[in-house]
Amino acid sequence: MDIWIVVLLILLPTAAACWLARETSRLRERLKRLSRTAQSKHKYYQDLESHHEGEADLKERTAEKLRSYLQLMDTLINTIPNPIFFKDADAVFRGCNQAFARDIVGLTRDRIIGCTAEELSGQVPNELVACLQRNGTRNAAFEAEIPCADGRRRDFLFNTARVSGEGLETAGSV
Repeated sequence: MDIWIVVLLILLPTAAACWLARETSRLRERLKRLSRTAQSKHKYYQDLESHHEGEADLKERTAEKLRSYLQLMDTLINTIPNPIFFKDADAVFRGCNQAFARDIVGLTRDRIIGCTAEELSGQVPNELVACLQRNGTRNAAFEAEIPCADGRRRDFLFNTARVSGEGLETAGSV
């Protein structure tokens, strides 16, 4: 019986050592696969981050070009001596030049932009409000005598044009 105890004392640690060696090997392989996956994901996220930085840079350059273009258009519109205004599809003033604001309406541009002609009715003559409310959804021309900011009545030839949006949608008028 002593021999069986010796055999068991040898076999149990040997079997345990073999099992531990196999588990260690299996865990090392799993660790290698996880490490490769982590490296792959890390590279993917680095590439993704680099791509997003490139897109953010492109977006900023595009925004700067648009700001520059808008500044050019604002300068151009304000250089033209004829009164100009434009409204969106809801008839809200979205822009005008200084000649329109100062000479015709008698308000600053920032007091006009964002308002409808109706909202200006307490600040400008009703005849002017009526002309500014005329339908600008199609190209049209009309003549009207209106009171200007200096109190004098003047004849104006209004030319309105529809501004197209996406598809057949009207984006406003100018």
